[in-house]
Order: sequence, then structure tokens, then C-alpha cells
Amino acid sequence: MVIDLPKPPLLRVESVTLKGESIPFHLEERKLILAPHFWDKEIRITYWAGYGEATDNLPPDLKMAVLVAVRCFYDQQPVELSLLKPFRVLRVV
Repeated sequence: MVIDLPKPPLLRVESVTLKGESIPFHLEERKLILAPHFWDKEIRITYWAGYGEATDNLPPDLKMAVLVAVRCFYDQQPVELSLLKPFRVLRVV
């Protein structure tokens, strides 16, 4: 079973559990690989994702979008969120 972990970038997988018990897994890039007998089971994956803790790790476009949004909030102007669309996570289940 292969599970693609969506954006933002994957930093690390903390745990993969089935009914509170840890289960073995293998990680290749953003793909979590489990043994086939876990396919029809309800598993819980806990992971860290993002760009890291340092602002130097943020993409320049994301930094600019945040600065523009903060400026709009400060000036009490409408915020144009189109700059943030490439970084939006649409669905994480």
C-alpha cells in the first residue's frame, strides 16, 4: 500500500499506528509504503510537514504573499489571496 502525503513538504513521519499499536512502514520521498495486509484497515499517520522553523526555508513567493496580506490587514484593506493559491492544501484526510 502506497500513501502519498500531500503538500506542504514532508519533514518527517512521527508514527503510523493501527488501533494504537505501531506498525512498520517504509518512506520514499513523500510516499509512505505499508505492507499489503494493512490496505483495508483504519490506520493513523502522524507527520510533520511544512517548510521548517526558519524563515530562510520559505519560498520567496510565500514570503511575499504573507507580507502583502499583513500589510492589507494593517491598512484594513481587502486581502488578495490569489498569491497564496499555489501553497494551499486542498484536502488532508
